[in-house]
Amino acid sequence: MHSPNYTFADLLHIFFALRSNPDRIRTYDDLAQATGISRRSLAHWFAGDYAPRTPEPVERLGDMLGLTGFQIDLMLYAINPHWSRYNTPADQLQTAEVIRRVEQRLPDPTFSSNDLPSPSQIERTWPILFWDNFESNAHHWGLGNKDDDSGRVERSISNQCLELRLRNRFVSEMFIGADSQCFTPDRYYCSVYGRFVSEAGPDDGLALVFEEISDACHGLIRIRDRSGEFSVIQGFHGGDFWKIYLQRRPIHGYRTGQFNKIALLVENQQHSLFINDYHQASWELPRLPASRIDLGIIAGGQQQAEVHFKDFRVRVPADQRPFATLEALIGGTLANSTWRNQ
Repeated sequence: MHSPNYTFADLLHIFFALRSNPDRIRTYDDLAQATGISRRSLAHWFAGDYAPRTPEPVERLGDMLGLTGFQIDLMLYAINPHWSRYNTPADQLQTAEVIRRVEQRLPDPTFSSNDLPSPSQIERTWPILFWDNFESNAHHWGLGNKDDDSGRVERSISNQCLELRLRNRFVSEMFIGADSQCFTPDRYYCSVYGRFVSEAGPDDGLALVFEEISDACHGLIRIRDRSGEFSVIQGFHGGDFWKIYLQRRPIHGYRTGQFNKIALLVENQQHSLFINDYHQASWELPRLPASRIDLGIIAGGQQQAEVHFKDFRVRVPADQRPFATLEALIGGTLANSTWRNQ
């Protein structure tokens, strides 16, 4: 039975709002001119009066709006279930939920690294609060396998590494975290060595997750292995609102296909990223009263990916209570002996 969740007009409004080139396509007139579709036809399509009579103008719209094959198939399916062009399974098109996402792009940060302590200084003077060399699952990572219609994830510990494998059956990219039990201290420096093991596609990579409450609310340092680029984003409300702090920045000193040291220094709201001990960027980001630090993997549509992490450490200043904010929230004390693992 052909009863998709969205009409063609619904999807046209959503994908126009999420278009990848808002500087070029600012108005419906711009879209009409770029696609060669009359302004009158577009107005009727947006209003839901009627829809295109052939697939070809839908594909032109998809190309100009920067849509994926899955998104174009959604638009085609909303008009005619026989128009799918990108082999998306009908059951996925039937039940798909489109994220009505709002992306707020923030001005580039202007912080200087001159006043930052170096990673070597921190590692000499700040004691270790949390350390996992992945000899066992003593710290209760979310290990095991999970398989559904969208993909299969495998999480295991082997050879002193946390190993994440993701087979993405979906047509758009997928992110999976390792379900860490590491609480976020008030002020901290965390470091981990990460390596992308499989052959990397353009969207495949690994992630250091911070300010995480759940899959629906977290900050993400995303590293694309093949291009050696990083992005910093923060998602809320189950993925329908994202703040983009930094987008696809080249990584100084990155080694594709090898272990790279990823470190994050957090002092108040200022966050500073170091990769292989080179300062990459600093930015301000609001803190949450209770959150976790996690590790993750990202695979592009219809891709398989594998990443390994080793030597995960969290350091805090020796003269501060690590969880003062969290202790005030829960009305109790988190004993240091519970967390220090040296």
